[in-house]
This record gives sequence, structure tokens and C-alpha cells, in this order.
Amino acid sequence: MTNNSTNATFVSITNRPKAVFEDIRNDCGEMFKCIRSSSEMPWHYHNYVEMVKSLSSDLTVTIGSSSYKLDKEDFIIILPGEHHEIIPASDDSEYILLDFDQNYIFSSALSSDDLKYILPGDKLRVFRMKNFYTHGGNPNSRHHSARDISLIFDSLVEECTEQVRFYKLAVRSHLAFLSLYILRQWKDANVLTRDKVADRAGISRIGNVLEIVNERYMDNLTAEEMAEIAGMSYSYFSRFFKNTMNLTFSEYLNRKRIDESEVLLRNTDMPVADIAMAVGYSNTSYYIAQFRKRRMMTPKQYKLRYGSK
Repeated sequence: MTNNSTNATFVSITNRPKAVFEDIRNDCGEMFKCIRSSSEMPWHYHNYVEMVKSLSSDLTVTIGSSSYKLDKEDFIIILPGEHHEIIPASDDSEYILLDFDQNYIFSSALSSDDLKYILPGDKLRVFRMKNFYTHGGNPNSRHHSARDISLIFDSLVEECTEQVRFYKLAVRSHLAFLSLYILRQWKDANVLTRDKVADRAGISRIGNVLEIVNERYMDNLTAEEMAEIAGMSYSYFSRFFKNTMNLTFSEYLNRKRIDESEVLLRNTDMPVADIAMAVGYSNTSYYIAQFRKRRMMTPKQYKLRYGSK
């Protein structure tokens, strides 16, 4: 994607993180930003990729219901749409945020959904610099050490800080290098990815199902109906979808409905019962229970915290 804001000022490292609900391009006129902070970042989410690198010990990053302790030099990946908070251990703790629009790096190659799809699991989102290789000893496919990656991270921060001529090209190159390293680490973890699925035609049929969910999530969609559309038996579809997406079809549909309900909670004055109906829930109590399960708060609490003022 081309950046149309040619005269925009890049956000340098600062001790004041930017508004969490603004897109990077609206926030600073660029498709990436770099922030140094020692402040607590309360629960929020955004529509871009974030890398958090700890500059001290005992930084806690919580994503959804999972918490991670980062030591000095460790970094963690947060994907678009994931609720998270960042808690420094003390006032002296510092960390770096590298935020970028995935289109800036991946263009049409990977979307937000693709990134979520290939993330192998919570255990593999933290990259620990105290190990020569990340993920408990799994070697990277191109044998880059953790120290190499840490130096690239530091060079990226330096480019953002000094902003010498052509620094944007350097930032993009470094982000691409880090992203490639991360993706190859995930691939080396021997988890199911698009390249490892033997049934390529099946992936295409799953893609059709995902498109239908994106367009008709408010309808009464069933796994049986989706299996027929995918050209699979119900039992095979159920296994294939779970192995591919790491979610059952009903879990995936629920996630989509909750995500869409958040948009309505933030941007409209619709009652919770009406929002539940609008995204496909016939039972408000069930919707509230599902929302609480995913976001650890009720829809009303969410609206009070994140809704437009």
C-alpha cells in the first residue's frame, strides 16, 4: 500500500504513547511508529501489528487471558484486534513499541486474518533473547541468532530516532527482516500452516467458508451448511476446520460476531440487546456470556471503557 502522506512527521521515540484507537496513518501520517515508554498501557487493542521489546526485567504483557513475563531484550508479537495490556514492573522499567500497518510490509501477501491464521499458538509468540535460538532451542531456518535479531531491532529504533535521509526505507527493510524471521520461526515450530496442508483444494473451500462468515455472520450459519458449501462431509469439515483454524466453526463464528459487536458498542448508542440481535445472537444473556468469555468484561463495561464520548 502506498503512503499518500508525503509531508507527514514521523512519531519519534517518546514517553507518551499515542491514542490506542487511532490508525497509525491518522495518528502520525505514516504506516509505522516507534515509541519508548515506561508507562502502564491499560487494556486496549488496535488494527495494526505491534512488537513489544522489553528494555528491563519483568515486563508483563497480557494478551486476552494469557500473561507473559518478558526479560530484558525479549520481545513479543501482538496481532491486529487482540486485546492486551502492558504492565512495567517498576517506574524504572522501559520498553519499546514498534507498530506498523501489516500492509506496509506484506502488501497483498498477508492480511490480518492470515497473520492470525499462521500464529502457531500462545507459547510461540514470545522471542527470548537469552537463548541463542528462540522458542526453547528451535533453530531458525536461516540460522540467525537471537543477538542478530536484537541488533536489527536496535537498528530499527535508531533509524526511527535519528531519521536520516532514506530512514523510511531502512525502517521498512528492518521490519521486513524481523517479520521474515518471525514467520520462519513459526514455520519451523512444526505446526499446521498453509504450506503443510496437503489438501490445497480444501484450503480454497475453507476460504469460501471464511468469506461467507465475514459477510453473513449475523445469519444462522451452521457447520452442516458450511460443510456442504465446502464440499466435505460434516465430520471431515469439522476436523479440517479445527485443524486449520485452531478453532471449531462455532468458535470462529462467535469470535467474528463478538468482534463486530465491539464496533457497534464503540460507535453507536444501540442497546446491548439490539447489538446482540444485530450480530446474530437471539439470546442476549448468551451474547453477554460469550462477550465476557472473550473480552473478560461485559458489553456494558466495554462500552463505558472504549465507547465514543
